[in-house]
Amino acid sequence: MKRLSLLMAAVIAAGCAGNPAEPPAQTFEEVLSSTLTEDDYGKSARCIAMTDYDAIRVLDSKHLLFEGLGNRNWLNTLRMDCPGLRKNATLRIDARSSRLCNLDSVTGVEVRRFWMDRISATCSLGNFVPVTDEQAKFMKAEAKRR
Repeated sequence: MKRLSLLMAAVIAAGCAGNPAEPPAQTFEEVLSSTLTEDDYGKSARCIAMTDYDAIRVLDSKHLLFEGLGNRNWLNTLRMDCPGLRKNATLRIDARSSRLCNLDSVTGVEVRRFWMDRISATCSLGNFVPVTDEQAKFMKAEAKRR
């Protein structure tokens, strides 16, 4: 947790400094790959209840942010890159129970007046890693910048 806080502070400071000699801020993928450990976030879970979250945000073609009630958030890294998955996609979830679990699948769809068109591959979910509200806001801001 301390490592992520220090990393976020460094990224913010680098962005505010305005010094062209400073290295550019880390990319979203670099932040995730360098900080996505159980020590930084929390113990991952194989499943979450469908009632635990009220929104799913597509961060990129491999990462989904599940936003829950009471500032509870989970980051899910898909098992593989999901070709065609876009940030503004509506997700169709294929779950086997009232819980959303590792290996359940999601597909990006475009909703039209009378039908839905599939716009992405069908992709398997990974484990659900709890993230703090601050971390979720940072990830959403980074995803929005892209």
